[in-house]
Amino acid sequence: GAQEVLGQTFYFAYLKSCFRVQLFVGGTLERDKSDPNCSNKRFLKSTVFSKFDSINKVDNTVVFDVGPTGHSGTFRLQESQEVSSISQFRLLNFSKSTKEYTIELKVPQCSRSSCSITTISGSEYYLTLGSSCWRIQLWNKGTMEQGDSECSEAGFVSSGAVKSVLSSLNPAENTATFTGRINGTFEFDEDSTVNAPTAVVIDSDGPDFFVKVVLPSCS
Repeated sequence: GAQEVLGQTFYFAYLKSCFRVQLFVGGTLERDKSDPNCSNKRFLKSTVFSKFDSINKVDNTVVFDVGPTGHSGTFRLQESQEVSSISQFRLLNFSKSTKEYTIELKVPQCSRSSCSITTISGSEYYLTLGSSCWRIQLWNKGTMEQGDSECSEAGFVSSGAVKSVLSSLNPAENTATFTGRINGTFEFDEDSTVNAPTAVVIDSDGPDFFVKVVLPSCS
């Protein structure tokens, strides 16, 4: 569903071009005119149509807001075993007057599974977000700190910038919530195809955030 594929990027071929859909804060729907079959290793952005806005868990859709070209719309996502690296695209509706679209996108079946927050409680993770390294500690009075060195246990140097303290763990949703100067929630998934903990900002509103963290292993 839409919640499971958040933080990921998908590609589909249409109108003799390759389109890229990014499902995270700052993500876009964009076009590469030089690659009609999405076969090139490098995506060369030529046009940005829309900007990622939100997800609707009720009807399993992803909403994109108006971009530079004035286009906006909705993606209906379906996971399929028949799809490999390039997603299958179907235009359900498009209004020339409003530039609004509805697109059905069959995407590769997700290799991720949710991490039990109970299993990973007591752990410590180093995450790259933007240009900074962050350390999050999943234990009582654990902190979220911003570092000033490489993003690993060996290289992390605390600058004394403790931004938040762990306030709760939610086993039902497998999330950890931090409060303080910055308030927000981390959700954890497991995916054996990643080599190190990877973080993607799903939602950000001022000092508040929602971040999905993908771990190589939950154990």
